[in-house]
Amino acid sequence: MPTPSDLPLDELLSTLSTVTGRRILPHCDQEGHSDMVIARIPVVELSPDEPSYKTVRRYAKDWVRRRRPDLAVECTLQKLEKSNNPVYEDPDGVKHPLVALLKLTWWPRPPPLTELEELLEEQGQRKVR
Repeated sequence: MPTPSDLPLDELLSTLSTVTGRRILPHCDQEGHSDMVIARIPVVELSPDEPSYKTVRRYAKDWVRRRRPDLAVECTLQKLEKSNNPVYEDPDGVKHPLVALLKLTWWPRPPPLTELEELLEEQGQRKVR
């Protein structure tokens, strides 16, 4: 099972922060669940050119895949409501108002199908995992 320490994100966080002009902070909160890890990366400002951060999300997924091909990965942007006044306190104690979180999730990839399983799946006789 993956754990947060299996994949140190310092390099990725530094790169994301730099390329976005510190709109994305170089910190994250990670939590491990039974078979997955979720990293929540704070976003203090959305890009005027690409408010969904599609390119950044794709880069983050590719970064994880290059380092750990045995993991499946997903990255989404979760916009936060201003009415809740979300704030992120970094390790230095500085508080940052947030507009969104990049949610990077990874888990073990299922083993590849055997030839028989592939044949049964093609014929519609195999139940989906």
